[in-house]
Amino acid sequence: MTGATGCAVKWGGEDTIATVMADFQSRGATANDRIGVIGLLGLGAAEKLRTAFADVVDLNHAFTRIRLVKSAEEIDWMRLGAWYSDRAMSAVAENLITGLTERHLCDLCERAWVPAGGETGIHFFGSTPMEDPDCRVPRQIPSAREIAAGDIVFCEISGAFRGIPGKSCAASPSLPI
Repeated sequence: MTGATGCAVKWGGEDTIATVMADFQSRGATANDRIGVIGLLGLGAAEKLRTAFADVVDLNHAFTRIRLVKSAEEIDWMRLGAWYSDRAMSAVAENLITGLTERHLCDLCERAWVPAGGETGIHFFGSTPMEDPDCRVPRQIPSAREIAAGDIVFCEISGAFRGIPGKSCAASPSLPI
């Protein structure tokens, strides 16, 4: 993901909503103002905002609708993300051997897209013996368990370009050993 530009990025402190409210007030916001919120907001934070401002508006639905519209440039970036994802899927398929761990598979993904300018969207892997499976979805935190003969390895891979991910469609997500 590219960094924030044109703004100061800093820690919100132990009470992020208090920090946000203080920032609003330092820029002239008053109790009579209407503010909008995009993203998750816990009950305590929502209550603090409702107490401090006249109207707190949930903008999540409107923001999601806007994000569904993609520019030609963003679609090109998604294609590049998919290309990075395809490179990673191929690297995993071509280098998968017994003795590797899910951590090694994550490294293969990184080596497939980072040198070419790609960024990590996600690389989740699951590996489990087919005789006695104990993993049903790819792990978000890779395991150090060594892959063995008779295992199945499955994944969700998404490389990104400028923070815009693209899913891989070039290889099977299930790789039996």
